[in-house]
Amino acid sequence: MRYFFLIFFCFYSFSSFSQGAKQNEENGKWGVFDYQLEDWLIQPTYDSIQRNWARNKTGFFIVKKKKKWGVINLKNEVIIPIKNLGIGFLKEAFFKVNKNRKKGWRLYDLKGNLVRPDFYATINPLVPHGSRGKRPLEFIVVAKRNQGKGLLDEKGEIILPCQFDRISTQLYSYSKKGIPTLFPVSKNFKWGFAKKGGEVVIPFKFDHVNPFEYQVAVIRKGKYSFLINENGEFLTQKKYNGIRRFHLDQTAIVELDGKLGMINKQGKELISPIYEELRRKDDIDDRQIDSKLFYVKKDGLYGIIDIRNNPLSPFNEKGHYLNFDKGAFSNSEGMFNIKGEKIEFDSIDSVEPFYGKFFLTKRNEKSGVTNLATNEIIVPHIYDEIQHVKYTCGFDFLFVKKDGKSGLITTQNEVIIPIEYYNIQVFPRAKIILVRKNKKGALANFDGEFLTDFEFDRFPRNRSFSFPYYTTPIALNKNDKWGFVNEKGETVIPFVYEKAWDFKSYLHGIPVYSDNCLIPYTGVETYGRVRINDQLEWIDKNGEISDSLDMIRNKINDNLFKFKEKDGRLFGIKNKNGKVIFPIQFNLVKVERNGFVMITKNSSHHGYYIPSVEKTFFFDRVIMGYLDDATIRWGKKGGAVGFIRNNGEEKMIYENVAKNYSENLIAVSKNGKVGFIDKNGEVIIPFKFDIDASHRLPFKFSKGFGLVYLNKKYGFINKKGQTIIPFEYDAISSFDDGQAAGLKNGKWVEIIFPK
Repeated sequence: MRYFFLIFFCFYSFSSFSQGAKQNEENGKWGVFDYQLEDWLIQPTYDSIQRNWARNKTGFFIVKKKKKWGVINLKNEVIIPIKNLGIGFLKEAFFKVNKNRKKGWRLYDLKGNLVRPDFYATINPLVPHGSRGKRPLEFIVVAKRNQGKGLLDEKGEIILPCQFDRISTQLYSYSKKGIPTLFPVSKNFKWGFAKKGGEVVIPFKFDHVNPFEYQVAVIRKGKYSFLINENGEFLTQKKYNGIRRFHLDQTAIVELDGKLGMINKQGKELISPIYEELRRKDDIDDRQIDSKLFYVKKDGLYGIIDIRNNPLSPFNEKGHYLNFDKGAFSNSEGMFNIKGEKIEFDSIDSVEPFYGKFFLTKRNEKSGVTNLATNEIIVPHIYDEIQHVKYTCGFDFLFVKKDGKSGLITTQNEVIIPIEYYNIQVFPRAKIILVRKNKKGALANFDGEFLTDFEFDRFPRNRSFSFPYYTTPIALNKNDKWGFVNEKGETVIPFVYEKAWDFKSYLHGIPVYSDNCLIPYTGVETYGRVRINDQLEWIDKNGEISDSLDMIRNKINDNLFKFKEKDGRLFGIKNKNGKVIFPIQFNLVKVERNGFVMITKNSSHHGYYIPSVEKTFFFDRVIMGYLDDATIRWGKKGGAVGFIRNNGEEKMIYENVAKNYSENLIAVSKNGKVGFIDKNGEVIIPFKFDIDASHRLPFKFSKGFGLVYLNKKYGFINKKGQTIIPFEYDAISSFDDGQAAGLKNGKWVEIIFPK
């Protein structure tokens, strides 16, 4: 019997480290390297390290040493010892670990503690179809050999013992209302229900079942759907073609002979199935709003009805413009509220969706805010302009303009800043407001209390209240000098600069922000930008000049840094003593990788600078098929393909090269034949194979086996160039992870690789 131990991964974007850190190889060993910090977070000591970012702030890696697997975190602390045959990650809650092939898998928590003593043939999260693994863990499906499947909860406790053929994956989405009392399970191709502990309370007699909700479940027998209660009693006798999920108001849409209607959870028909279309009031998720209105189509005409099937608007041939989520709808007859009452606009000129459940309405060319669901005016029609302020950290504001003056009000028309000022800007993370009047500015808090006099002269341009990069202190100008003021209006960095820009939060040299105005990352630093003595400098919150950000952003290696002119787009290179190695001329200068600095000149000349020999090489095209720790870099020049070594040697003698390395080898063609070269430019497998019809060198290695082409047939070799799988396939499909299918004699067959 064959045993396959696979590593399962859930890929997440780990916010603190995804900007510059990833797994990397050095001298055949793997670790995690941070390209912004230019340092190893985890030293390269592992045979393999699998990228598996978690949503928490530590992160986990599944690592391999000497054919054994374990788990470490970003501090290189061992969570699961490296002595297992297989490890999988179950969402953000558990690891599944296999130490013994015959016994199977066991469940461990994120601290490496054993959760259950049981051994299982399989352990997998219960995931509904189409969720793509994005949902949190609620249930775990386990199976024991020769016994069946069972169910664990999110804590690893047994809900159902291993005695069933199947457990419904729909259980997940129905469990939002809490752990159910009955669970849909299957045996011998029939479905029934069991309670916690495994006792079957509704026998296996249905072709399909949905989980219980609101004490009822939809089941199917043959072609028809029915409703049953928790005793297994039928609540509907009519043979519906389908019954949909129950809504929050405990009603469900039913289908009968192509027509739609509605029933309640007692099985009573509330709306007879007579409509071609029947949709609820809700905008996106028709289960989230307690709706009593329905958009229907009957005999080709559209209308709105209530739960009692009473029409609330005249049926017409034109579909409705649905703003149900805002409490109103419109058609060719006019606009109606949720009671079906026609809304009389009283000279309202226009209506458009605004924010929340409100509409922006205009009357006599003046703007206001209206709740059309209740026909209530929230903000009177007295303003020339109204704008909703976004990203205000839990506060809801409206910018308003009247007679050329600006102010700030709440969404309930409470005045924060009176409408008598030239301009207003909101700083959400600092919870302060910049108010301008007669070319002078002052600061106020979110309660409308002024913190300073109108003493500031100028302000940074392009400040955006809707994109909260900025933090305190903020840059202001007074008496033609720039300085910085905190959230209390106090001067914290003196007004001595020629120019200043607001402080931002940076992580590894990259600006970071959060929609809720909290920065949830660790290692975040804040810097402001100033100009003094005609030089641009970074400063910290104490006003001290800091080269930390420039060092991080512009560092090439320990000795070299890129630089550019003020507001310039081109770069030069200088050493740490300030000596210019290259004057400003490059469009792109990258961090040194194993002796190479990638450079671009005139946006079309791509090449490398090699600091150790002080040589520069330009190609017509740089070929990106290299490893970071390789001692060569590939390129194309004058019709030839070749590489340069980090000692300055150039070798342009090849015709083509594959896109990427695979297992430290890359396919290369020379004189019409294909061979393989390693990351140091040495020929490992001689040039004796053919170029296939694609001419793209789609040849690679996986699990020690290399795909090649000879005499118009595909086969496989080992890393010594010896034939392992004969050349007898016309095509190869999906060669990956040491597995492949081949086209042989007109049929696709699985290719069996030797162990």
